Amino acid sequence: MTIPLNRRLDGCRIGRRQAKEIRERVFKQMLQTRASKYYWWIWGMKLGTKLFLGERDRVEIMLSIYAAMRIIDDVVDGDAPLPQQFISTLDYVGRYTRFVQSGGIPTDDVEGLFAYAFALAVQADIDLREEVVDILNSLRFDAERRDTRKPHVLSHRLLQLHFHTLDIRGTISACLKLAGEDKKGVTVAHLRPLGEASRIYYNLRDLKEDALAGFCNIPADAMRLFGIKPLESTAPEEIAAWCESRGVVEWCRNEGRRGRRLLAEHAKNMETPLLRSMHWRTRMTLNLMYRNSAQKYFDNMR
Repeated sequence: MTIPLNRRLDGCRIGRRQAKEIRERVFKQMLQTRASKYYWWIWGMKLGTKLFLGERDRVEIMLSIYAAMRIIDDVVDGDAPLPQQFISTLDYVGRYTRFVQSGGIPTDDVEGLFAYAFALAVQADIDLREEVVDILNSLRFDAERRDTRKPHVLSHRLLQLHFHTLDIRGTISACLKLAGEDKKGVTVAHLRPLGEASRIYYNLRDLKEDALAGFCNIPADAMRLFGIKPLESTAPEEIAAWCESRGVVEWCRNEGRRGRRLLAEHAKNMETPLLRSMHWRTRMTLNLMYRNSAQKYFDNMR
């Protein structure tokens, strides 16, 4: 059964109770439809947020923004239908980007969650709009490149910019602000290896699923280097054979080795005085939500 995730609000702002109800619908849908993919992520996120119970508003901000982004991302990836009032996924993402940039009265669950989170952020003297726009711009990039007939092969530069905007400049920057670590001088540059390793993990884990949805995250230069032939369609049998081809398997192994090196670099960085000054809760949350699952995946590739 599909759970309605983005109901109309008729111009009403939501409060803590309504925000929690919307989030729980989103998380329930994730577990019902893709438990193997999201179970440990949701578990890690909820456990990580429990570490910050003394900062309840910051927890509400993070969970609400994540749930709103999950609803949008599912439409962009084709996991949920495009609402009838939108002519395209570009129009859909653009609507929420404009809302985040300009504000206004929320008209559906996504805007309600954003408005609720930003109101709490103002009270906490945190500005997350730039990070949220960065993530939305990455979703727009996915909406532009997705092709369910034949996935497009893009340059390394374009893909790296996309992933940096999403994982590092967007997600990790928001986490640092919510944890207050930015005020100590911790920046996204200090956590770049973790963000890149996490993205490698996602790309390897979701290689087949992404291809079926119309995405190719192997850059053009790697396709040439490893002798990988571009996909000619998104037919399941073609994608299954492609994922098991020699070139793709070798690229995956190489990416796994690169991911392990990046996590080793991250571990070394975490021993520097500045990163050691981060609160133990922040360090544990980064491990729960980013490092642990990536490390386990890479180690299993040996």
